[in-house]
Amino acid sequence: EILNVTIMDGAGHSREVLLTGHAMMIAIDYVAHERLERPAFGIAIYDGGGTQLAGTNTLMAGCEIPFIEGKGRVLYRAESLPLLAGQYYLSVAIHNAEETEAFDYDNLGYSFRVELGAATPHLGLIHVPANWIFEPGEEEA
Repeated sequence: EILNVTIMDGAGHSREVLLTGHAMMIAIDYVAHERLERPAFGIAIYDGGGTQLAGTNTLMAGCEIPFIEGKGRVLYRAESLPLLAGQYYLSVAIHNAEETEAFDYDNLGYSFRVELGAATPHLGLIHVPANWIFEPGEEEA
């Protein structure tokens, strides 16, 4: 059972507003009322229109959890949040390794806002860290 989900900055402070290009963490506090073998914890991020922008789980990322029993916490950390300014929604799940049984699923139950911060302004949904380089041609005689 998912007890609580906390959206945090890279330092682990709970935040409703995150900054493009900065680290973010999602803490999933849970309780397993019985021993669960090889569970997977997953997240999905959606924009305001309901488009899924990202989705991953512990198994996809190579973080295999042998079992859970009782209370615990799983952390997801993104070193550089690529989302541009806007409102975003988060779904969180705990399911079996085969993804055939959901132990708990909170669809779009959490939200956070992203502000551009010091990132270069962009259009679209994601920030692509890049630089422009101007190389002038030689003048014609």
